[in-house]
Amino acid sequence: MNSAYGGATVLEAPNAPPSIPLMEMAMGLVLVVIGIKMQAGEGASPLRTLLLFGFCAMITAYGFFRNPYAPLYCCVFIAPISKAFGTSFALMIGGALLVSLKRDICRWKWQFSLAGLAYCLWCLASLLWAGEVFTELDSWIAQALGPMLLAFLIAGLRDSAFRRNLMLMVVVACCFGTIFSFRNWHAGIGEMGSGGRFYSLTRPDTFSAWLLFGIFGAIAWLLDGGAPKWLRWFLLSSIPWQVCGLGLCGFRAAILAAGLGVIMVCLCLKHPLKMLGLVSLAALPVVGVTLLVPNLFNTVLARFGTIEADRGSARLDIWEGALKMFWDRPLAGYGLDNFKIISGRFYSRAMLPHSIYVGTLVELGVIGAVLLLLWLVTLLRKASRTPERVWVLPLITAYIFQAMFLHEFYFSCFWIAIALVEGSPQAVARVRSGTRRWLEPGRESVMEPIPRFKVRASQAFE
Repeated sequence: MNSAYGGATVLEAPNAPPSIPLMEMAMGLVLVVIGIKMQAGEGASPLRTLLLFGFCAMITAYGFFRNPYAPLYCCVFIAPISKAFGTSFALMIGGALLVSLKRDICRWKWQFSLAGLAYCLWCLASLLWAGEVFTELDSWIAQALGPMLLAFLIAGLRDSAFRRNLMLMVVVACCFGTIFSFRNWHAGIGEMGSGGRFYSLTRPDTFSAWLLFGIFGAIAWLLDGGAPKWLRWFLLSSIPWQVCGLGLCGFRAAILAAGLGVIMVCLCLKHPLKMLGLVSLAALPVVGVTLLVPNLFNTVLARFGTIEADRGSARLDIWEGALKMFWDRPLAGYGLDNFKIISGRFYSRAMLPHSIYVGTLVELGVIGAVLLLLWLVTLLRKASRTPERVWVLPLITAYIFQAMFLHEFYFSCFWIAIALVEGSPQAVARVRSGTRRWLEPGRESVMEPIPRFKVRASQAFE
């Protein structure tokens, strides 16, 4: 089966999985329910944990016989809803195993950029001079190492159907997560107590980042035009639903990032009616819900009103102290995950940097900061040149903006978004002979004369 991306043909693997992974969604939902019932990761008994991992093994076995991407789909599905850390890790291992065993279907090939690899290696190398190496559940090793390896894996999968389905799994999962958010709002349950910020079963900062993924994933499917009518109606309704969930999370950075991403989509489309329809799709239902339930978004509106008073939830104070720490070891930094230790010199408790840029500068020094900036420039360059740019570019732009205020390397969704950008098909590569090279995963490149026109970004999913 072939998928058209802006005129370039991206071949799907033979025996490709179904275009809509309904079975994988059902397994992911069952896994979430089981994880909730067994309280996975929070006081779970060895027997309960063993049963949970046994179900992960069943998903992997299903993947061996039917769909090798099943563990990866389920891993992405449960992450926005549940905090089952061990379950995600087990599914990552199962997915990596099936990709290595099913090479004829998955056709994995290394596609990660050298800039990204250099930054990741520098992160790991910094453990050699770190004052302390943390392995707790809230550490970089526990939170980011697994998603980083998963990003290497996903970036190398050159199956366009897999990329589309992965986005769809996130959309469905975020819709379920928003249901929990509204339930918690109705019950008066929040991170900051009654009347505080409301969330699904995950932390609100993590869930708000996943919602960015879900919103732009739904936009990607809509702009692709290949979805059946019932799915298009679901996607249309999911965008305002997820936007409402974003408001309930109460994270200002995520809301601003979503707005920036929508602007980027409109700039890529270059079509006034589509731009107006996209903005209306997200805004009008939210306005309608606000009129029906006037106090629904009071918390987040109040937080925007106190930005100057609370100095960005004390971020400005944290960053001011970070600059003082930076000058003590400017070249190589204090080592990965050691910001929390050094911040104790200025605060009575350990603090996170709340910014990947500030955190990298202090922990990895000038060398790490330069490598990070080179990587981000590479990602933006890749995202702007791929035929998928109408959704990949807004997504990575939104995350890069949000990363100014959150340490997003702790979020698996950030790594997966990076993987999708790193593995994006590059439609046209110019060569000296006056021809262009269609880069088609899974087959030799095809040489054609370069026409005297440019393909607009709005044609990427037409």
